[in-house]
Amino acid sequence: MPRQLVAPPASEPLTLAEAKDHLRVDHDLEDAAILRLIRSAREAAEEATSRTLLPTTWRLKLERWPAPELVDGRWIREIRIEDCLLSVGSISYRDVAGVLQVLDPSAYQVDEGPPARIRPAYGASWPTARPGLGAVEVVYTAGYASADLVPASLMDWMLLHVGTHYENREGVVPGVSVAELPDLDGLLASAQWGGYP
Repeated sequence: MPRQLVAPPASEPLTLAEAKDHLRVDHDLEDAAILRLIRSAREAAEEATSRTLLPTTWRLKLERWPAPELVDGRWIREIRIEDCLLSVGSISYRDVAGVLQVLDPSAYQVDEGPPARIRPAYGASWPTARPGLGAVEVVYTAGYASADLVPASLMDWMLLHVGTHYENREGVVPGVSVAELPDLDGLLASAQWGGYP
């Protein structure tokens, strides 16, 4: 299910001061480059773990409402988001006439997860939508509520990512490879889903 970035996080999990302390940098000449490395580390961690680290707003586009699945002896049509929801901003759909409609929040229920699930309210069903690109759109905010809740293993991984790329600024460094750091990606695997609110 393709999703689009609506609003990036307002800050990064790592501060500039934390990164500079890790790098043992005591001047301001490379602050811009270090800030880029912090952002790159967060993006790489999010890509590798398939989760959003700090509150970020996304738009999920579907071609139709989800197909029914048998859950606990009942047929359920739920939207799944492989992340931890902080909030659902809106759910909209194109009706059979092609007119954009916005669902009232009372028409659905949300389990923040992870993974998150959105179902019709008790006794209700999804309205009829005209199938096609962007037939159903969910705007939501996902991530840890604050940097304090990001698992330490992810923070350590990002610091190592920043340090490795700060020291090795070229695409190829003779005798050195990021892939040769065996414990680096183990930090991502150990984070699991822990720490989400």
